[in-house]
Amino acid sequence: MAKQRNTNQRGTAPQETTPKRLVRFVGADTYFQTLAKYSNDAQVLQALRNFIAFKRDNPLQQAGGKDRPYIGSGPLAGYIHAGLTRDISIVYTISGRDPHVIKMFGIYTHADTGTGTPGRPQLSKVMANSWAKQTNFKPISQLDESRDSVPALPLLQELLEMVEL
Repeated sequence: MAKQRNTNQRGTAPQETTPKRLVRFVGADTYFQTLAKYSNDAQVLQALRNFIAFKRDNPLQQAGGKDRPYIGSGPLAGYIHAGLTRDISIVYTISGRDPHVIKMFGIYTHADTGTGTPGRPQLSKVMANSWAKQTNFKPISQLDESRDSVPALPLLQELLEMVEL
């Protein structure tokens, strides 16, 4: 990414700044459904806000040690999960560049995705098929509607307003 020169008002040595990356967050219908499930869980919602804030500034970096692709070549290959709590993760993909598009598929426990103990490969396959069929992605914030905007962190109220209760 090219750096831009930023001169201060006193005309002293210019500082180099890196332009902010454009990142759009969009949610599948399954994302908004699962968000509604956790709408009263302050710990999950705060962790989600922290995840979004981090990814807005660092879309290609891991948001903590529990942000990684599903391993192996099974049905969940190609999806990424980031831990929000010990057992609850956000499932997403990332594609594109300027803007990077982060597609959020939902908030799930290990049991929900079939990756708990014991593992349930058939459930993982069902979940992957469900996510693959998601075509109706909506911006998670009004700020994510414009390709040219550099969105700010959505407020919790904005997240909850997107949920159809």
